[in-house]
Amino acid sequence: MTKNNNHSTNSTTFFPNYQLFLPMDIGVNISESSPVRVISKLLEGLDYRYLMQAYSKNKGCKHKIEADKMFFIIAYAMFDSVSTTRAIEKNCRENINYMWILRGSSAPDHNTVARFISSCKIEIEDLFYQLINKLIELNEIDLENVFIDGTKIEANANKYTFVWKKAVNKFYEKLKIKVNDFWHSFNENNNTEFNDIYEIEKHLEKEILDKNIEFVYGKGVRKTQQQRDYETVTSYIAKESEYSMHLKICGNRNSYSKTDKDAMFMRMKEDYMKNGQLKPAYNLQIGVNSEYIVGLDLFPNPTDVRTLIPFLSVLESKNLKFRNIVADAGYESEENYEYLFNNNYTPYIKPQNYEKQKTRKFKQDISKAENMSFNEETDTYTCANNQKLEFKYTLKQKNRSGYISEKKVYECNNCEGCPFALKCKNTSHNKKLYVSDNFLRFRKQSQENIATEKGIMLRVNISIQVEGAFGVLKQNMNFKRFKYRERSKTKVEVLLFAIGYNLRKYVHKKVQKREGMKLHELAVN
Repeated sequence: MTKNNNHSTNSTTFFPNYQLFLPMDIGVNISESSPVRVISKLLEGLDYRYLMQAYSKNKGCKHKIEADKMFFIIAYAMFDSVSTTRAIEKNCRENINYMWILRGSSAPDHNTVARFISSCKIEIEDLFYQLINKLIELNEIDLENVFIDGTKIEANANKYTFVWKKAVNKFYEKLKIKVNDFWHSFNENNNTEFNDIYEIEKHLEKEILDKNIEFVYGKGVRKTQQQRDYETVTSYIAKESEYSMHLKICGNRNSYSKTDKDAMFMRMKEDYMKNGQLKPAYNLQIGVNSEYIVGLDLFPNPTDVRTLIPFLSVLESKNLKFRNIVADAGYESEENYEYLFNNNYTPYIKPQNYEKQKTRKFKQDISKAENMSFNEETDTYTCANNQKLEFKYTLKQKNRSGYISEKKVYECNNCEGCPFALKCKNTSHNKKLYVSDNFLRFRKQSQENIATEKGIMLRVNISIQVEGAFGVLKQNMNFKRFKYRERSKTKVEVLLFAIGYNLRKYVHKKVQKREGMKLHELAVN
C-alpha cells in the first residue's frame, strides 16, 4: 500500500507559538465612517429580487455566494478602481473590506465574477437605475437639469479588421456585372434558359454526378468545362453571400469591425500612432445631474447630433424626464430643437456659430444672411449692393433619420456688374440664400436661454460636471478601452464603471459635506 505524501509546508516557523487571536469578527477593524460601510448602507435599500432570480437560473446550481453580495463586491471594486476579475478575486482573499462584505462566504474566483456579469446584464442595468432613484429619494439628485455629452471609447477589436460599406457596395456592383455576363454566356453556349446562377449551380451539380466527372487540381492537368463553370458559379455565389452579410451587419453605419461587429471605425482624440488612423470604437453618451451619472448609452455614430433624441428616449423609459437639457454645439440641429420644444424640454444648447459670430471676420462677411437686412412685409433680403433677394421656392431635404426640413430659397434677380460679387458669391450665377425659418427661430430661443444668468451658470456647470465625469472615468478609473466585445457586454461594463463612479461621488460629497449640492455657483471676483 502506497503512502500518501504530504506536500504542504509550515509557513509559521517565524512564530513558533502561533495561535488564533481574537477578535474573530474583522468588522471591528473597520470604522463606522469607512466608505465600505457608507456604501453598504446605500445599497441595502435596493431590490435584488430580479437579480437573485436571474442568478439562480444559471444551470440550476447552488452558488457559494449570494447574488446581492456578489453585486456589492463588484460595485465596491469599481469604486476602488479595481476593474479586472482577477484583481477582484485577489482582493476578496486579501483585502479586509472585501472580506467584510463576504461575511463568512468563500471568496469567488475570477471565473465566477465573469459569469455573474455575463449572466446578469439586464439586472445590473436595473440596479443602476434603482441606485439613481435611491439618490433622488436622498435629495442628492433632482429632475431639473441634465448635462449631456459624449466621448469615444476604443473597442476591444483589432485595428485592421475593418469593413467599409462604400467599398462593399462598389465590389458588389462589379460582381453583379460579372454574374450577369456569366449568366448570358452560359445560356448562349449551352442553349439553356436558366433564370439565375442558382439554377445553373443545380444544373451543373446534377450533370457532374450523372457524368461522374472528377475534379482535378494542380499543374499539368486540364479541367473540364463543367468544373470551370461550377467553380466560377460557386465563387460568385459565395461572394454574393459575403457582400450581403457585410451590408446587413453595417445597416445604417459606414463601417464595422470583424472582431466586434457592433463597433464602428471612428477618428479618436487619443491618436497614439500619430497618423490619424481610424479605430473601432463606441460613442458613449452620458447624462449628469448633481455630479452623478444618471443615464448612459452606447451608439455607433461618430458624431453626437443624432444621439440626443434616442438618449433622451432611454431616460424617459426609466421615468427620468428632466426639465432643462444642457449640451454643447455638437447637438444643435433643427430635428433636435423641434423634439425638445414639442416634448416640453427647455434647451440650453450652444449654437455652432456662437463664438464665430462674435468675430470681426463674421460681422464683415457680406455673404451671410445674418449681415443682410430683412423686410418681413415683402419677404426679401437686401444685399450690400442694395439689390433685393426675393423668395423663389421652398426646398425640402430629408436626413438619414428621416426628418424633413424646409428651407426657403431667396435669389437676386441681377448680379451682373456687382462690385461685391467676389466677396458675396462663389459662382457665376445670381446670389442665392438658403434660410430655414424654423431652425433660426429655435436657435434664437436657445441662444436667449444660455444668455440669461441661469444659462451662464448651466454652461459653467456642464464643463465642470460632465467633463469632470469623463476625466474621472478615463484617468482615475482607467476606463480608456473596453475589455468586452459586443454592445450588450460593453454596455454592462460601462454601467459598472458608472455605478463605481456614483458611489465614489456619493462618498466624497459626504466627506466634503456637500450633500444635496446640485450646481456649482459662479465665482464672483
